[in-house]
Amino acid sequence: MKPDEVGFTSGVASNSDGPRAERRLAAIMIADIAGYSALMEPDEIRKFGRVRVLRDQVINLKVAELGGRIIKTTGDGVSQSFPSSGWRANGFR
Repeated sequence: MKPDEVGFTSGVASNSDGPRAERRLAAIMIADIAGYSALMEPDEIRKFGRVRVLRDQVINLKVAELGGRIIKTTGDGVSQSFPSSGWRANGFR
């Protein structure tokens, strides 16, 4: 079977229902805080404020520096996307 017969040509996906969508290679990184619930228990409001500051002043800036973008944040987690698998995870050390 040729690539055209399964709906893919030159890295562009297509189907009979609509327009073509460009395919891109991306690296996805998902991170969370280990022990988050136990850490939050004694003083949830103050500690969540600290988590937000950390996310705003460190994580978001580092993701942007590495050419990525934030996909979604949760109380203790963040999903990030980077333009290719060539990004360097050791940039977060």
